[in-house]
Amino acid sequence: VIYNSIEKYEEAINDLDSYLTLVPSSADRWVVKAQIHMKLNQVDQALISVNRGIGLNKIKGVYYFERALIYHALGNLQAAKLDILKSKNLNYQDRDEIAQQILSE
Repeated sequence: VIYNSIEKYEEAINDLDSYLTLVPSSADRWVVKAQIHMKLNQVDQALISVNRGIGLNKIKGVYYFERALIYHALGNLQAAKLDILKSKNLNYQDRDEIAQQILSE
């Protein structure tokens, strides 16, 4: 958390990797790792991490929103839109401006 907050993203990834080796069932940490990969423009790794998080917990709308951002970055607009809708169905309402932008593309 500290490394992420001070923008030392590589160190944050290393710490998350260590943590996830010990607690691989932490869906939240997989999604945080995906967010940091996105900050590093490591989109493919971000998708792998967010999918691990979703595989562990399929009912958190924020996870689908984060994956929508990743799909959008990958140019997969159809998948991004589906995940935005899934996030809304799971009552994730934050960052609605971004969601609407993706849905309108």
